[in-house]
Parts: sequence; structure tokens; C-alpha cells
Amino acid sequence: MAPFRWIAWLTGALWRFSRRSWIDTGVGLRPRSPASALVLFLFLIFFLIGLVLVLLGFSLGDVDALIDAQAGRLAVPGALRTRHPALPADDRRSDLRP
Repeated sequence: MAPFRWIAWLTGALWRFSRRSWIDTGVGLRPRSPASALVLFLFLIFFLIGLVLVLLGFSLGDVDALIDAQAGRLAVPGALRTRHPALPADDRRSDLRP
């Protein structure tokens, strides 16, 4: 799978950068902490995905609408992973929120 080796290299490079970075994520985490590294890594990954989508001509608003339309199907893998049933948006318990 040599053509896709760059994806593993990029992911590893972003993770190493995130672990060694002193960039403050602004969410109350200490710079260079594991939690701060994870937040920065996820930000960089999603930033690059969004940048590629914009460069390919997609509107981020259209992508957001597509993800919202597919929310039911996207909830199934998460529900299987956590072994909890996926609840439709209107069945969520609102009494737990203040």
C-alpha cells in the first residue's frame, strides 16, 4: 500500500508535532500535556480535512448539512461502539439538562 503511506506519515508527523508543541489550545489545558496534545492533534486533523474540502470546491455549510442529514446513520457505529441504543433526536432526555 505504498501510495497511501503518506497518510500514515502525515498522521504521525501531526501527532509528534502536537506532543512537542507549546501551543496553547485555549481550553484551559496546560501546554505539552497529553490532553492538550490530543486537542491540538484533533484540531489539526479536522482543519486539514476542511481545507482539502474547500480546495476541492465544497462549501463547509453544504458539508455540515450533509452530515446533519446522515446523523441517524452516523450514530449507529457510535452506538455499537458504546453498546448503547441510538436515540433519535426527539427522544433524547431533555430533563437532564438545566
